[in-house]
Amino acid sequence: MRSERGKVAFEQVGRYDSFGRGELYGCHIAVSVTDPLTLQIMDYLAQTLVPDLAKPPALVHYTLENPVPVGVGLLALAVILLFAANRLGRLRKGLPIVGGVLAISVLIFVLAAVIETGRERVTDRTRALIDLIALGDDAKVGLILSEDVSFHIGRYPRMHRKKLILRLIRHVRARDLIASHSVRDVRAEQSSPTRATTQVLVHAVTTYSGIPTPTWWQIQWQREPDGAWRVTEMHWLTLAGKTPDVEVLP
Repeated sequence: MRSERGKVAFEQVGRYDSFGRGELYGCHIAVSVTDPLTLQIMDYLAQTLVPDLAKPPALVHYTLENPVPVGVGLLALAVILLFAANRLGRLRKGLPIVGGVLAISVLIFVLAAVIETGRERVTDRTRALIDLIALGDDAKVGLILSEDVSFHIGRYPRMHRKKLILRLIRHVRARDLIASHSVRDVRAEQSSPTRATTQVLVHAVTTYSGIPTPTWWQIQWQREPDGAWRVTEMHWLTLAGKTPDVEVLP
């Protein structure tokens, strides 16, 4: 049973799963909102429920992952030096310095283009994983999951394994549950050469609600002997700005 209060929907729930089945027992804020500002507020509030990840080394981040600030800054510095040398009548002596600054700037952009860090790799894998789950492509998702992967929901202690995860994804495809989705934010931390963590904010529109549902997920990755990064743990952290507090699996 639903009622609309402003832009936030409320529904009665009980032993309720994510596919709308279950026994009614009370009133619970629905996971869907329509107002963009409300979505932003929910995303902000959810930050308190999402563990902080360690920031990457500044040198690696600003040379290989996000070279624009440093690269553009060096280009601007080269232009300033060029004008200053010309104004002082020392253009000939200043050209080698300007050339050196330009060379460093170009080198940073080249390195960023050809070197993919572990954080960048798992960030891309996270986006791909979310897209495949939304499509219900259990075969390709299975290639990204490790054989001993586990799935956790909020504070719910039960741990679910790969077979059940793939069954749920097939259920998503069979019921055509996801009408559309968007990945709004991905954060990454690489704790070792073979281990990494990502956190992803997903807004999904389900076919039964027709309006966005914001959720945060945390994914543990491991680089296996074949060089591929695969998922070892998945944690559903938030649902519309709250910790999931009901049994949501069918």
